[in-house]
Amino acid sequence: GFTSPTRDGTGKMTVVGVKLAGTEDEQRETAERLYETYVRPNEVFDITATGAVEISRQAALEAKTDLQAAELLAAPFTLIGLLVVFRGWRAATLPLVVAVFAVLGSFTALTIMVQFADISVFARTLVTALGLGLAIDYSLLMVARFREERGAGRSVELAVSRTMQTAGRTVVFSAATVGSSLVGLLVFPVVYLRSFAFAGVAVVASAAAAALLVVPPLLIKYGAKMGSSPATTDSFWGRQAARVMKRPVIWLLTVAAFLVFLALPFFRLDPGRIDERVLPDDLDARVTAETIQDRMNWSNFNPIQVAAPGLDADDEEGIRDLTSRIQELDGVVRVGNPFGFFRDDGLVPPTWLNEHFVPTDGNAAGTWIDVVYWWDFDDPRIEDLIASIRDLDRLTASFLSAATTPL
Repeated sequence: GFTSPTRDGTGKMTVVGVKLAGTEDEQRETAERLYETYVRPNEVFDITATGAVEISRQAALEAKTDLQAAELLAAPFTLIGLLVVFRGWRAATLPLVVAVFAVLGSFTALTIMVQFADISVFARTLVTALGLGLAIDYSLLMVARFREERGAGRSVELAVSRTMQTAGRTVVFSAATVGSSLVGLLVFPVVYLRSFAFAGVAVVASAAAAALLVVPPLLIKYGAKMGSSPATTDSFWGRQAARVMKRPVIWLLTVAAFLVFLALPFFRLDPGRIDERVLPDDLDARVTAETIQDRMNWSNFNPIQVAAPGLDADDEEGIRDLTSRIQELDGVVRVGNPFGFFRDDGLVPPTWLNEHFVPTDGNAAGTWIDVVYWWDFDDPRIEDLIASIRDLDRLTASFLSAATTPL
């Protein structure tokens, strides 16, 4: 850690950097212990915490709290909606039963998956929301079909059989379609997006299985008291279906144009990375991060890390040559390597901080360096700087192997 005067000259701040070991979950547990032990107001100064792990931890806690609040707020409206749509409490309880099985099945699947892959804590939010939505959708589809069969004069058992042959098959195809679309998220090498794929497929499969295995026996037991709905084309949806089938091409083009219109804003989408901005304004991790950005040189804590496996940590001539090339690039403030910190105003001799550029294994080759830049961490010019560093790879043969984005 180090103490640095603030930019506005109002005082000093001390920043202590902690490198956390272990998996993402282990790092979050360590961050929680550090927070509970050290983060508290002091008579002389305040201690706060931020950083990628702490931001992720506080975001997970906030998401959990918000999810519980949203569920409590939505629960009465959901129950009222179910009673209105399903026209009876027996039918209205079916999607709730399916939702319970879908959520429990999804969490069981995720518990198994987490043994083999990293799963983001935000996947839990998707499981709950999507599980309830699919449970209502599939249950409504099957109940509506069951009531139509009953309205046609068929017995409960025959109506259930016909429902499974028609609506049941639709549920299977619907689940396959939704699940296959979510599998596409596995292409992205980002943990939380891949987690949504795992969670989404799990909840879709669980909801479909619950609808096909739980709803039929409940319909057989309580279906006689769920009423009937004679199939007719006189309703609004019946007339609308007739209009669509009469001019399918016109309706297809109209709906497609409307969907393209809705998608137009996404062509100007400029996605950013997950950082403190995802948190509420008053949360500790965000306030602390913004304080460091506003009052100190933020890039000191967020350098570009460049791997140089083709250079040994004791090859001073080669490392100095590489460092001088990087210093000539636009935006570079300082370059740290095993031999010190190189700046425009000269060389700062090495300290114990430079020891982490040397491999811990005495027989290991290679080293890496830090590149501190002028701009804010989300400035688009950083991408140009990283590209320029990667271009040096071709100029300096095997000196550079990779330049990572800022952490």
